[in-house]
Amino acid sequence: MKPLNKKERNKAFYKVVGLFLISFIIAIILGFTTMNVGRLSEQKMNTELTKLKDHLKFQEEVFAPNVGRTTGLLSKIPTYREEGENLEVLNQDIGAMLSQTKNQIEEDESWESEMYENVIQALSDLQIAYNEQMKLKEQMGSSDEVEQKLQVCITERDRLQNQLNILQAAGGGGGGDADCSQIEKELKQVRQQLNTCNLENKALRQEIERIRNR
Repeated sequence: MKPLNKKERNKAFYKVVGLFLISFIIAIILGFTTMNVGRLSEQKMNTELTKLKDHLKFQEEVFAPNVGRTTGLLSKIPTYREEGENLEVLNQDIGAMLSQTKNQIEEDESWESEMYENVIQALSDLQIAYNEQMKLKEQMGSSDEVEQKLQVCITERDRLQNQLNILQAAGGGGGGDADCSQIEKELKQVRQQLNTCNLENKALRQEIERIRNR
């Protein structure tokens, strides 16, 4: 192999130096990138750790206590009369507690925030269901009272109709005509009461059916 002349030696030298510089630059870029990736990863981990601590603090100091108090208030709705509670005040306290808790939830797209929202919505739905149940019970009680009044009116109507039939069959006359007029008057009043009871009963049944079908 023939020895290289000066020109060829210089060309080979520059080529080696160029390759060295390119390799050195690539190494620096890789090192810098690796350093930045580590720093970014650390920052991301610190951010997630901070968010986790905030969620745990919120759960411990706000969410869990408020949910516990709300559950306790909800349990009083079905038995508010037995416990001497005011239903309107109970509903106001529950609404205020749920609203206060919801306002303190951090608005983001995390699954924790979605879970908090779902729990609050479930408690709100339970409050509505309890109140509808109480309303239904009261309306069923009213329906039973109307049924009793209706039965009393039917019994009274039948009794007066029988008396009127007996007097008319006897031929009336004298005091009998006065008795017939009085009985007819009372019978008319009873029939009016009976119609009223029927209308009330029908309206109550429709309202109860509407609530049950919700």
